[in-house]
Amino acid sequence: MSQERITLDPPEVVNGRTELPLHDDAILVAETGPEWGDATVEGARADGVRGSVPVDITYPNRTVTIPLLVGDGRTMTFAQARALLQQKAAQCQLDGGFLKRELRDGRKLFLQAVGATLKFGGGSVQALQNFDPDVVLTLETLPDWFGEEVELASGTIGGSDPATLAIPSVPGDYPAQMRAVITGAGDRRSLIFAIRPADPSPTAQMDYAATELTPLGGADIVSGGVEYADLPPTWVAVLSTEVAGTGQMTHVGPHRVWALTTRSAQMQVQLEWKQGSSGTPQQNTSVALAAGASWNDLGEVQIDAAVAGEQQWEGLVLVNAPAGETLTVHRLLVLPVGYGYGYVLAPSGTSAATDVVAWDSFTAQRPGTLDGQASAGGGRWAGTDADGGVTSAMQVGPGASSRGVAYRETNTDATARLTYIDEIADVAAVDVSCLLTLSMTSWSLFTRSECRAGLLARYVDAHNWVAGVIVNSYTQGFFSLSYTLAILKSVGGVVTRIAGSSALGGFLTGLHTVRVAVTSEGIATLTVDGNKVVQSAPDADLAAGGSLAAGAVGFYDYCNGAFTLQRAYDTIFMGSGSSTVQDVVLRDGGSAELSTKGYSRSGADGRTFAPLTVFGELPRLPASGAERRGVELFVRASTALLGQSVDVTEESQPTTITVNGRPSYAFTPE
Repeated sequence: MSQERITLDPPEVVNGRTELPLHDDAILVAETGPEWGDATVEGARADGVRGSVPVDITYPNRTVTIPLLVGDGRTMTFAQARALLQQKAAQCQLDGGFLKRELRDGRKLFLQAVGATLKFGGGSVQALQNFDPDVVLTLETLPDWFGEEVELASGTIGGSDPATLAIPSVPGDYPAQMRAVITGAGDRRSLIFAIRPADPSPTAQMDYAATELTPLGGADIVSGGVEYADLPPTWVAVLSTEVAGTGQMTHVGPHRVWALTTRSAQMQVQLEWKQGSSGTPQQNTSVALAAGASWNDLGEVQIDAAVAGEQQWEGLVLVNAPAGETLTVHRLLVLPVGYGYGYVLAPSGTSAATDVVAWDSFTAQRPGTLDGQASAGGGRWAGTDADGGVTSAMQVGPGASSRGVAYRETNTDATARLTYIDEIADVAAVDVSCLLTLSMTSWSLFTRSECRAGLLARYVDAHNWVAGVIVNSYTQGFFSLSYTLAILKSVGGVVTRIAGSSALGGFLTGLHTVRVAVTSEGIATLTVDGNKVVQSAPDADLAAGGSLAAGAVGFYDYCNGAFTLQRAYDTIFMGSGSSTVQDVVLRDGGSAELSTKGYSRSGADGRTFAPLTVFGELPRLPASGAERRGVELFVRASTALLGQSVDVTEESQPTTITVNGRPSYAFTPE
């Protein structure tokens, strides 16, 4: 029999499974031993050396073949052993599993299986003697072997401490598995992470205070950042990535750039960047800033290694704002995406409304203007515009499935059109939803244009309201097609964006479910298709006692003339008594785990953990290689969702991290 001990689903790496030793008296690995699938890995490595694959560290899955002897034993019969093997193979095929290999020197190595097949010989020996010498278990596993977990580093980052945690080099010839335990003060709603081989160069860091960089034009260094006050009404450069007194940045490879900014009014920022000293400038998609301070994704830069001369690249932070406004840049992140980069967002939910206030499916209305027609749930439809006009010009007609819809397709709006249900009781806590279809037939390439469509959650009058909207926009000159999700409020005719998403490429059209909820605490939430969520901070105007504490519901839409876009609304529902539930990625006094397997955070009891989705690549520790220079881990947890309003002072709170690792190998270590 094989002198190595092999076990399926060992407790060292998997919980809630029954381990199955393949060295028991009833189930034994045959003398020939397993075939570990090294030939597949060796072939992939050879292709990488020859340049036949784009990345030589990416290997295909292994096929592990284990010959077994199965028969009657002291602890179980042949029938029992066969049943256990069949159950384990079926479980592995359905949900995956793990294999442990104990080497002769006592070391333990593991493989993660993603599939399994089991074959019995079924010959005369089995029939006569309850013994089968021809059983073969075949596992499909991930390519790398990994060892037992060890603690690698622990420390505090952020605040007055370094921005990254230094991790010593890890043995192995394959990126190591990682498990980081994160704790911090205060609830956190989002988290960004990145990992890379250590680089001490001051021009290749992952986190910079804006004051370490170079202000441009009329920008000045102030307490807490670089500020450009009294902005001109055009695109203007505020900040260069050149490290003050040192030189241009020297990162290599793909990186994602984030900026922490504070704005005084609605405005957009954009990253323009180039490689070398004479490269062609490239502009990333512009981003609409949330009110106050916010973290904003400025897009990706791809920096190639210099073939000749010095390595360098430069980025410019541009802003477009109304004349006289102010932008402050606090920090700039330049995060590598090649080794393990991503972010985690805390989901938000709104509980269902407990009382029905109003509704309408538009199936009973007569074709024509909606204004003045009765709502199915009570009250009558009325309309106005932001200038106080007496009609919204919204029409009623059949939908694609012959259902009634309310729609508008004219594109000559000077101001937003507001259509609402009048003559019903205004409520303080409201949950309103509808089906919205955006059907675009043409748009102008030569005119800066914008179309907004959504729901009025509280309508007081033409100058005082709250709405959640989808915004499709085209920026003239930069040929930028994008859409955002936003919550707008108007107080005394002054419209502000109290929450919003970052700009996403392309227009958003088609059928979507739109939902807006406003609580009595003044928190507004916009949900599109159940998973695109924008949420405001508590707003005094929307809270009890505020100027927008109660109101009617309805539709908000606006197009400036460059679009031919029909906005069709179907089945509006309004209820009251809903509340907003905000989750966190890191709980005050609790902990979270970021690992190669995923992200989870502790609940209020501090003991139970629940997973959250990671957007990006799960982290692995880069293999040490010949230089053995170690690794850097960057983690920044924020008090708000990315792209939404934050308190700048809270963003500097430190985070404590303990990193554990499992060395990994493409081939069995000697």
